[in-house]
Parts: sequence; structure tokens; C-alpha cells
Amino acid sequence: MLKTAPARAWACAGPFENATGSNRMSTVQVIDRNGQPLKPCHPARARQLVKGNRARVVALKPYTIQLTSPPSTRDNGHHMPTETP
Repeated sequence: MLKTAPARAWACAGPFENATGSNRMSTVQVIDRNGQPLKPCHPARARQLVKGNRARVVALKPYTIQLTSPPSTRDNGHHMPTETP
């Protein structure tokens, strides 16, 4: 006979569920140097920015970072191709 685990009154949150049970991934709010809101980023990216002194934490709830360095001017390969005649 196959034994099953006892029923629990509470459910464990899965890898893509937060404590309330919604299937939303957590994100970090981002503010630019002038205080304007930007698109939220993944928590791992926020950690990289703070650790590299490119951002600072300004609020814990909701977790918000503010960029401290100017935007990068390097080519990131996301340019639209141009047509040459």
C-alpha cells in the first residue's frame, strides 16, 4: 500500500509563489538618478547593482533601489538593424 504524507492545514509556497499564493515573481522597484520610476528588475540584478556601487537601497517596503551611476553607453547588441541601399 502506498503511504501518503499527512494533510497539512497550510500550503507550501512553490518556487514561483509568494506568501499570499499568487504566481507573481518578486521584483525590485527601480528609480533613476533624478527620482523617476523605471521598469522593475529581478532581485538578483538589484543585488548586482547595489554590490557594484551602481545603486543604493532607498526603501525596504516595497524594496526600492535608486541608480547612482549614469547609464552605460556601451553597445549591448539591442539596436534595430538599419537598411543600407
